[in-house]
Amino acid sequence: MNHDTYSIPDEEPAQAEETDPQAAEDRRIWSRLPQLLRWIGGISLAGSAITFLLGGWMEAEPLIRYYSFFALTSALSLAGVFCGLKLKEDKGARTFLSLGTAFIPVLFCQLGAIVYAQLKGTTSQFSEYFEIFQFSPIGIPLLALTVTIALILLSAYAFFGFSAMARPVAKKLTALYIAANACLLIPLREDVAIASIGFVLLAALAVIDRKDLSKISALRTWDGRAMRSLLFVPFALLLLRSVLLYQTSNLLVGLFSASIATLFFFGLPQASDSIGWKRIFQHLSLPPLAIACISIGLPLIKRISFFGTDPFVPLLVLPSALLVLFLSHRSAASGRSFRFIAIAAALTATTLTMADSDGFVTALTALLVAIGCTIYSYAIREKIILFMGLCGTALSLAFHVSFAAELYRSNLWLSLAATGVAVILAASYVERNWQTLLAQGKGFRHKLDDWN
Repeated sequence: MNHDTYSIPDEEPAQAEETDPQAAEDRRIWSRLPQLLRWIGGISLAGSAITFLLGGWMEAEPLIRYYSFFALTSALSLAGVFCGLKLKEDKGARTFLSLGTAFIPVLFCQLGAIVYAQLKGTTSQFSEYFEIFQFSPIGIPLLALTVTIALILLSAYAFFGFSAMARPVAKKLTALYIAANACLLIPLREDVAIASIGFVLLAALAVIDRKDLSKISALRTWDGRAMRSLLFVPFALLLLRSVLLYQTSNLLVGLFSASIATLFFFGLPQASDSIGWKRIFQHLSLPPLAIACISIGLPLIKRISFFGTDPFVPLLVLPSALLVLFLSHRSAASGRSFRFIAIAAALTATTLTMADSDGFVTALTALLVAIGCTIYSYAIREKIILFMGLCGTALSLAFHVSFAAELYRSNLWLSLAATGVAVILAASYVERNWQTLLAQGKGFRHKLDDWN
């Protein structure tokens, strides 16, 4: 009987290539080359936009300057649509559309300058230094038409960009983005008005991002985080425009510093999965937070005094310390360093003020703050906070010895009688309850061993 024989076929060339290290390295290099080229192209386009803005366009008419940059933004967005629909090349489409979306706040800034120039006649208090940002009135009809075109087309470009990067929430992101950019059109430049608008805008975006957007899976990727960050660009431009082109105040400086602190504490930590980097970013928020507290609180507390004293340092430090304590419970790590800094600052400020002012109010404030820190240590179960609170309490009580001595000298017989009665009552209480007191002391010591 003839038996058919079968030979094992040779491995396919593709399988052989998979085991070839050189072929794998070649594929890795060639796969990264398009990504590198896209980065180069994106940087070139951003450079072209900056060159366009800083180039010799100051002599051109406002509408020519505006619509020229509008045309560049439109070309980027339409190029992205063409790559996606015709060439079926999604990565190139995403690059063009994201760049087109990122340029939209610049157009709203230019349009806001034209609106302000139409109503106020000038767009800067420092025209000799920032000529590039100067725009002149164009007339109400042309202005109304330009604003209408901008709102319609830029909304469409923003929707294209957000659809490419985060399609499930593109409508929501577009609405938030256009609403934030519309704040740049408000024709107000007074420091209080700008600070109020900026504060409301930042608070609204921060709450929406933390309560809603951060919980959407499509926005927790790198692209999603970039799109969420893009929502805050109009707020940054709103403050930068006021700082660069108009007279600043403590309120604006405080808001600008607070926004930087918010970026470092809440924004940048979301870009990294490393706890170490999250901690570094959040600790970097403390210096701008301190500047913000000083800038906003300084004009207020100078006008406040109690009973002839000048509690300047405590009124400035204590609210800031409470804010840092609140942030410590929102930090990526345990927050112990934040609590240490806050408690140390509060106790130092009140103790130094007590020693400097030599008044009853400052001494009582120092004592109450120290007792509050001691009680707070029980809630968070941290030894270092308990130790600092007890030290502050001891210093405050020692400082009150001078008041006690004065009371003793003025009413010597009554003071001695009160002291004698108190000592006898204390002796009776200790004699009857010494076992309970001893057990409670041992129990507290065992509990203290479990504290951080």
